[in-house]
Amino acid sequence: MKKIIIITSLIFFHFFSSGQVTSKAFNCRSRWKYLITDTAIQGQLLYFLPVADCGYLISASLSIIKTITGDTIRVLQLCDTTKRMIQNCKVKLLPNKKMTTKASIIPLDERGDCMIIRTFYGRLFQE
Repeated sequence: MKKIIIITSLIFFHFFSSGQVTSKAFNCRSRWKYLITDTAIQGQLLYFLPVADCGYLISASLSIIKTITGDTIRVLQLCDTTKRMIQNCKVKLLPNKKMTTKASIIPLDERGDCMIIRTFYGRLFQE
């Protein structure tokens, strides 16, 4: 129980300690468009932000991908324990075909939270 309290405290401190930046990011997140597709998406991994853990609160790692068609998309992977992915590697996204759960904790991405709107839930695999 003590571990859960410590982890939760660290998460809240991380997300709320940056003041205006955090507020702006959360405002931007309200404009994200969550998309669903049956088709796998291929592209290049621009960057990857891992999460600490997944437990009582559902967390999601955040990846930004440049697709082979030239679009830039965000990918959220629920309860993803991957600690790192190779930047600029080729990846394949197997998107969730339906959205059943949203993440409670998503890493703060000051670079793309406002610029990238198209968002998918799914699993990324390095090719």
